[in-house]
Amino acid sequence: MKSEVCHVVGAGDFEKKYLKKMPGDLLIAADGGYEFLNEAGVKADWIMGDFDSSKKKPSGDNVLSFKSEKDDTDMAIAVEKGFRDGYRKFCIYGGTGGRLSHTLANIQLLANLCKKGAKGVIAGSDIMITAIKDGKIEFKQDFRGLISVFSHTEFSENVCINGLKYSLDGALLRNDTALGVSNEFTGDLGYVSVDKGILIIIIENHNIQTPTDLL
Repeated sequence: MKSEVCHVVGAGDFEKKYLKKMPGDLLIAADGGYEFLNEAGVKADWIMGDFDSSKKKPSGDNVLSFKSEKDDTDMAIAVEKGFRDGYRKFCIYGGTGGRLSHTLANIQLLANLCKKGAKGVIAGSDIMITAIKDGKIEFKQDFRGLISVFSHTEFSENVCINGLKYSLDGALLRNDTALGVSNEFTGDLGYVSVDKGILIIIIENHNIQTPTDLL
């Protein structure tokens, strides 16, 4: 397994400053994401998709093209490529702001990564989304913004929230209630943990400089 990050760029909205590829990282353009990278003068290691949302189909040895009639989204295929190549940390850009169905599909991607022992974060415009399974995520003291915690599984057991405006201690969250919605960072060190289950964590109106701070 690689300790570096796999960056996957889609066609949705995101802050360009978030994309920071470090040595050893993998950069994949998913469908229309290659247009953003091309305009930014950034070369992708792989360009993948059916290119139904692209103005022009790319060409080259690093292009993998698929039929539009397929069982997975372009983003899911790109993430799976990174996983097969040994990456276990994923930053997904442009995974929100377009069709709601695709945003939900990308959130499911985060849950699937958790199940496989990997970590992922979606970086959109003024929003970041991540997920944890049977574990814990810690937040830096300087984080600001709103944070909501939802159960992706039917039940999430022994959920603890500490260092935020509203705390929970050993709570049971369900996927049909919104007990964890609209919390806030306070300037203290904080964390969210769950003993059993998958939590989706949505951070809005924040000051986080890079999505890797959540991995």
